[in-house]
Amino acid sequence: MFADDPLLFGQATPLEASTIMKILKQYEQALASGQKVNLQKSSVSFSPNVSQAEKASILQILEMNEVGEHGKYLGLPATVGQSKQEVFSSIKNRVRGKLQGVLIKSVLQAIPMYAMQCFKLPNVLSNDLNRMAEDLFWGSTPTNKKIHWRSWKSLCNEKESGGLGFRECKAYNMALLCKQAWKIVVNPLSPVAQMLKLKYFPDATFWTAELGYKPSYTWVSLLGARTLLQKGTIWKIGNGASIRIWGANCYLCNLEAEDGLYLFLLCPFTQEICQLLGIQPFPEEISDIYQNLSPE
Repeated sequence: MFADDPLLFGQATPLEASTIMKILKQYEQALASGQKVNLQKSSVSFSPNVSQAEKASILQILEMNEVGEHGKYLGLPATVGQSKQEVFSSIKNRVRGKLQGVLIKSVLQAIPMYAMQCFKLPNVLSNDLNRMAEDLFWGSTPTNKKIHWRSWKSLCNEKESGGLGFRECKAYNMALLCKQAWKIVVNPLSPVAQMLKLKYFPDATFWTAELGYKPSYTWVSLLGARTLLQKGTIWKIGNGASIRIWGANCYLCNLEAEDGLYLFLLCPFTQEICQLLGIQPFPEEISDIYQNLSPE
């Protein structure tokens, strides 16, 4: 709950609507302060596949008004449609309105940071945010362009490397998404992680999950960050309980299943190492033994 504006999700059925109203009534009775839900200020939105008859029945139970969409929640769009630039245009407007006289890092990091943790911003918007901060640094205005003596990329380098430590918008966005993805990995029992697992990968792990049918833009953004996250992670073997011996791909080349035959004899990486050392991976007798092995 934030600012007394919670979002409740459910199936578009009369039974689900009745259950929600029952929970809200219990919530009101449990509070000694007498706080009640204002149904007149509450609203309901439906997915496109809900019929008018079903809508009328549900609205009668909930005693709320129907709206096409709920606008913004916590400063972010409640729904993300086809036009990502239009949805996130308010971020650019807020940055432009506060850049004058304000430190670049304060504005560029603070205003879009929450959105960057949930969504991958469109490339056009990221480029615009970089350009606005760059123009402010060099003193450029729409009517008075100044020379940019160094590229924005070089200014985003660490101070030890000759830069000023500014945040490049695309990289910063991806870093924040990777942080959220890592939270799902290390804290799988969190409410967000459990919700995503139930919806998108009930029989898999985050590392092997797919987009699924009609994924949310948040899920699309997290999977986009997963590719980058995988480059900086390594699986440290513990007790071996989670290792899929007969199904996991070879860690060295990621091409085939990591069985003994492939890992020690057929893996291109292993063969290259053996050639450099001038040795054979295994004698033919041992190769024959591995060929006869099976998961059973």
